[in-house]
Amino acid sequence: MNKPPERAAVPEAGSEEAPTTRHKILMAAKTEFAERGFRGSRIGSIAKRAGVNQALVHYYFESKEKLYESLLRRLFGVTELRSLERFIAGRPLTPSQELYVMLYFMSFGTMSTYDPEMERIMFREYLDHETRFFPLVREFVLPWLEKLEGIIKRGVAAGEFATPDPTLSMIHIVSFFHGYDSMREIFSGTKFHGKLYGRKSREAVFHFVLESACKSIAPVGVGLSTSLPEDMAASLRVLIDEIAAAGSGEDSPGRKTVRPARR
Repeated sequence: MNKPPERAAVPEAGSEEAPTTRHKILMAAKTEFAERGFRGSRIGSIAKRAGVNQALVHYYFESKEKLYESLLRRLFGVTELRSLERFIAGRPLTPSQELYVMLYFMSFGTMSTYDPEMERIMFREYLDHETRFFPLVREFVLPWLEKLEGIIKRGVAAGEFATPDPTLSMIHIVSFFHGYDSMREIFSGTKFHGKLYGRKSREAVFHFVLESACKSIAPVGVGLSTSLPEDMAASLRVLIDEIAAAGSGEDSPGRKTVRPARR
């Protein structure tokens, strides 16, 4: 009589092994998807890269599709958006202050961090005409865009902002971040790299984008406030620090946030 196949030992929930195993699988999946694309990747290969039993991959993520979605969800800062919304909802912020907070998140949060493997995943899926990838990107990224557009629209309605098209103003801001990160490899090894992507660069990027955005949507003859009350600014820094700590922890798929300098 044949023996039934042995089940993989599953770490107890809350044990130290559980987050470590999940982290290993996510890291291995990111590399696998970057090298082979979604269609070419195999659960068995991901398990081998992670050094775990294949059954554990199914235990944590059930399927390749759900593993892929879980990876993208973290890489695109879905959890951070909820943190941003809670921060804004709990405080009486003006649209200008909401814009400050939004750009702060975009400058220092998970989405601000360049990941070469993520870039390869995007290019590979684009070349392979993978239908699964871009719907997920839209699902995860569009809420950020809609949030920024909504802030600009509220500012226009309140008389704080002046722009003929809030959607194009949103695209203008987002395009800077996208272009800034996509040029990183081009500037690698040049005199520009240290200035643009050095340790203090994100602080400079934040203030540059904030000032540029405020100038582009400020009513004629009006200067927008580009600061927060100190207690709110301190709370925002604490929140970003918490996100940074989580981003460097076991459950992160490898991207680390940049901690903003104290002012």
